[in-house]
Amino acid sequence: MNPGSGSTASSGAASPEIADRIPQGVDLLLPGSKKVLAKTLCGYGADLMICYGFPWKFPPSALRATSLGAINVHTSMLPKYRGPIPVNWAIRNGDPEIGVSIHWMDEEFDSGGILIQESGIVLDDDVLPGRIWGAVDGFISRFLPTALERVGEGFPGTAQSRADAFSVGEMS
Repeated sequence: MNPGSGSTASSGAASPEIADRIPQGVDLLLPGSKKVLAKTLCGYGADLMICYGFPWKFPPSALRATSLGAINVHTSMLPKYRGPIPVNWAIRNGDPEIGVSIHWMDEEFDSGGILIQESGIVLDDDVLPGRIWGAVDGFISRFLPTALERVGEGFPGTAQSRADAFSVGEMS
């Protein structure tokens, strides 16, 4: 999906596969633009927005549109590689491994309190997408229930260190 175009071609193509895996009673929303996101979420009366692999910075109105807020699944050990495509940056920079962080969303890219995170997904010399994303999926399957439990308990997350932040906008 090209975030500037509002096109949903790639997300629309993935919808049937994703929809088959969603637990019964959970709705999937694939917005065509961030302009309509807050209005759509308010219309749903959603409790929580869960974001994964979404390259847009959400407007504050969308982050406040649910009763519990918004969380994000991020494929780096935040605060490292805040922003889009963190796995690509880790590969580019020769990192030996990546991790998964689930955190509260706020008005900045990937800077909210961390609900849960763990490293240990090895980036071999011969990086194979199927192996990486399979491992990421395993981490998410293990972590998401804990993250949701912490959301329900009102846990604000562990604050990220600004000193350790390495955002993609800072890279050359």
